[in-house]
Amino acid sequence: MSILKIALTGGIACGKSSVSQIFKKMGVPIIELDVIAREVVEPNTQGLVELVSHFGDAILNADKTLNRQSLRQQLFDHPSKQRLIEEILHPKILEKMQMDIENLDTQLTITEVPLLVEQ
Repeated sequence: MSILKIALTGGIACGKSSVSQIFKKMGVPIIELDVIAREVVEPNTQGLVELVSHFGDAILNADKTLNRQSLRQQLFDHPSKQRLIEEILHPKILEKMQMDIENLDTQLTITEVPLLVEQ
């Protein structure tokens, strides 16, 4: 079965979540890339292992979860490292998104994307 995939994107506070909730109430599955981005850096995931190998244990909380504030600080101090993070995480996010879509029994899905293209 072919699935129609619609990307819902926009800046902060533009109404993406409101629109996706309308579709969700209509029974359309919503894939949220913000959620997937968090899943690919959960403890013991390849995403987190690779981040730690490049940024060190300082980006971990005591419970071995990602310390997002620490990682943000490293990006603030070294903006050039953003590309490295994207190279590590984006393929994992896209792979998980595709797997989630393939596991749906539907003809339509909405993918909520924080930023589809940034220039």
